[in-house]
Amino acid sequence: MRVCSVERWRRYEHHCMQTDSCPCAVLNQTILHHIDKQEPLRKCLLLEKRGRTVYPFRSLELLDCRLTEWSLERLGKAAGISYLTNLCLDYTRMGQEGLKGLLTGGLGASQISSLSLCYCGLGSWSGALLASLLTNSPVREVYINGNELQCGGAIELLKPVAENSQKLAAIQNRTTSITDETELISQRSNTTSSRQKKAKSKGKKTKKKREKTKSGHGAAGGLWLEKLHMFDNSIDNSGQEEPNELTRFMELLCM
Repeated sequence: MRVCSVERWRRYEHHCMQTDSCPCAVLNQTILHHIDKQEPLRKCLLLEKRGRTVYPFRSLELLDCRLTEWSLERLGKAAGISYLTNLCLDYTRMGQEGLKGLLTGGLGASQISSLSLCYCGLGSWSGALLASLLTNSPVREVYINGNELQCGGAIELLKPVAENSQKLAAIQNRTTSITDETELISQRSNTTSSRQKKAKSKGKKTKKKREKTKSGHGAAGGLWLEKLHMFDNSIDNSGQEEPNELTRFMELLCM
């Protein structure tokens, strides 16, 4: 117990030195007290009390914070077993490993539907990571304004969205075609009033099934992105990318 508390104290001092901040006197006293008592220092893990607290957090905003790669990964894991539905980390600078830790730490298994990472220093490398999150999570709104995704990152982000859109369109067209053929056959084969009533009832069921397919967001079993805000991301073909990158981006956007 004593060794564990001492290690936590050293880690806390090291973190304070890295961030050029003064150690908290209250926390200092608490840690030293637990070292003397040889007791573990317990933390209040508010985000990780889903089903065990009467005050569940739904929204969390950490603006302009200095979060390390370890902190971002830890936050992702906590979000995965929390009630959070909205997470905003605007102006919190993070590199590739930091974003990877946040997204793969458990965010995909969370209930978060809205994620905001505006002005976080994200580059073109973040497109594939964000696309993976959208494919494996319930996130429906993404705000990434003020970053540097450029055309390449934007294309990687939109690829799974466009692919899922094509799947939905194919399912809708196939269902419509089957329904039309069924109705045509029914009209030709109905010779008696009893058969006509039966065909009419069948047609109504088929129509309801088609409407359900149209309205279901997860009809193709893929993602369903509702909002994407990504202005000021250098998507103007002015960087070192290939000349046709902007054209590819526009083609994906208009699919």
